[in-house]
Amino acid sequence: MSKQPKKLSNSAILEVSLNPALDPPVIISSRDFDANGQKIRWIRVDDVHEFNFTNLNFLTQVYFNRQSIDLDGQLVKCRNRAPENDHKYEYEIVVRYNGNDYTSTKSGAPGGGKPVIRN
Repeated sequence: MSKQPKKLSNSAILEVSLNPALDPPVIISSRDFDANGQKIRWIRVDDVHEFNFTNLNFLTQVYFNRQSIDLDGQLVKCRNRAPENDHKYEYEIVVRYNGNDYTSTKSGAPGGGKPVIRN
C-alpha cells in the first residue's frame, strides 16, 4: 500500500497532481488506502499544471454519494458509506488542463489500473 492520506477533522485528504507525460497522468498521493469510513477529499497540490477536477467515478456508486466538485474545480469530496471490510472500491478522477482531459486510470493495466479505497 502507498502512504496514508492526511486527516482533516473527519475527512481523509488525498493530494492530486498532474504530469501529462506519465501513465497515469493524474497522480494521487495514495492509490490504495484504508479510509476507515471517513469522508474523502481530493485536493489539487500542483502549482505547475493548474488543472480543474471535472469528474469522480466510482464503480460502486451506492456507497460513495454526495459527490461534489467545488465551484473553482480545486476540491472534490464525497461521503463514504461503504461497509467496513477489506473490499477494494475502484474509482477514477478526471481533470482538465489546457482543454484536455486526463485520468487517474493507468492505460493497459491488468484489472483496469484504477486507484482504490478500502474501509
